[in-house]
Amino acid sequence: MQTVNGIKFAIACALCLFMQACTSETKITGDYYLFSLDNINREMELTYKLGNGDHLGIVPMTVTAVGFNSKYIIAKQHSPDSNSLKYYIVPISRTKTHWPELGIIGPLSAGDFNRVRKTLNIDSVKFTIFVDVD
Repeated sequence: MQTVNGIKFAIACALCLFMQACTSETKITGDYYLFSLDNINREMELTYKLGNGDHLGIVPMTVTAVGFNSKYIIAKQHSPDSNSLKYYIVPISRTKTHWPELGIIGPLSAGDFNRVRKTLNIDSVKFTIFVDVD
């Protein structure tokens, strides 16, 4: 009986280590993260980390670059389905929220992205964090 419990425990530990090795989490600012369940392919999404530790996706994969200031996060997304680039502007919530996706602007084309950045007076915010997707 102890041998069976020992084997179950060893399998559970191995599974936990495997799951930990397969995820990737990089803090952007506040409760915003680049997160991937597949650390091998680096298919990152921009997420908001809830109080219970779960991640809520707000910009879908594959996010290839982000930048931010005190009010906004900008994100560049490569869409593997259409092989195109899309852009997002995410207002930063400074208090805990269950709806971080509210107010997101995007997906935008490059031209629309640059116009909206000028309107919001954030055209000086540059992409500073890059994800190698190769």
